[in-house]
Amino acid sequence: MNPPYKFVDCPEGRSIVVGDIHGCYSELILLLQKMDFSDKDLLISVGDLLDRGPASWEVARFFRKSSNCFSVVGNHERRVSGIIKGTSGASWSQLHSLSKLPADEYLDWSQWLDSLPAVIETPHVIVNHARLDPKVDLKSQDFVFTCAVGGEKTRIELDDNGIPLWFPAFMGRMKVYKPVCIGHITYRTVELIKNELYALDTGAVTGGSLTAVEFPSGSIVSVQAAENHYDKSFAEWIHDKRRGVIIRDIRFNSIMNGNYSGLSEAFERELDVCNFERRSAALRPLLQVMFGELPDDGNGRRDYLMRIDSLIKDPVKKAIIKTIMIKGSILNKTLLKISPVKTLNDLDKIFKEIEAEEL
Repeated sequence: MNPPYKFVDCPEGRSIVVGDIHGCYSELILLLQKMDFSDKDLLISVGDLLDRGPASWEVARFFRKSSNCFSVVGNHERRVSGIIKGTSGASWSQLHSLSKLPADEYLDWSQWLDSLPAVIETPHVIVNHARLDPKVDLKSQDFVFTCAVGGEKTRIELDDNGIPLWFPAFMGRMKVYKPVCIGHITYRTVELIKNELYALDTGAVTGGSLTAVEFPSGSIVSVQAAENHYDKSFAEWIHDKRRGVIIRDIRFNSIMNGNYSGLSEAFERELDVCNFERRSAALRPLLQVMFGELPDDGNGRRDYLMRIDSLIKDPVKKAIIKTIMIKGSILNKTLLKISPVKTLNDLDKIFKEIEAEEL
């Protein structure tokens, strides 16, 4: 379990707080060079070192091995550790990150991730991932709360000026007068309240910038991301033949958002290998022999499709056959909507069964 609090002293140098890195190691190094980061300084991350970007473990190793670098726990660290321990479900970004780590290192990294505190305080600043609980003492914060995980019920409410509602309640109750740094979501600006509240997630992994603020000066420094690492990592993941292409995640990230650009273009290349569109068109004459021609009138079509429903038990086979009979063949975008298929290998196997009349 992640500890609630850690104090890190900084007798000589600065406290530098960096926003959500998400595996953007090159941008991190450029940012530190730009800030003339030295051994006398402290570097504190707001969490989310991992996932979505190209070099999660390079970032994690940098923080783990550097005696003056520290991080609070973010929801992505919590999720990766939970997957290793079997207590959390995985999305593509955690599976992508773990695919780049030898399995015999999983437990060791899980233990390190579990050692990251909910809050870090230095002589200059207080750092947490997403929010602080005004109902408890600074040194008693719960990492589940500070990570703000749990869906809609943990939504961070803002006032009319874009300030999170927990912040004035925290400041009023705790009487803490050090600046507070957060990440997790993108706000309208970095310095939400002058000299008091800094929001440092500026979207580095999606092609934005990686941002840090140095204390005690309060100077804000950023570097532009080299590219949209999120899209590139996702394309890499869905093209990895060792695991197959996860259709479920493609549906979530593209179909559900009504956006077929980018991801669908990458996915099209995988679909072309399997030739599902050509194979579905070729299947139609066989299916016509088995089920007859689809009637034109409404009642006849309804009875025809109900007969297929009664004869075919497998829901995916049923969806494929009905689509072929109605449309003549299956377009790639239609295939993405078929559930509960998880990989192209699964879909290819089902097509082969239909082609072999194994219904």
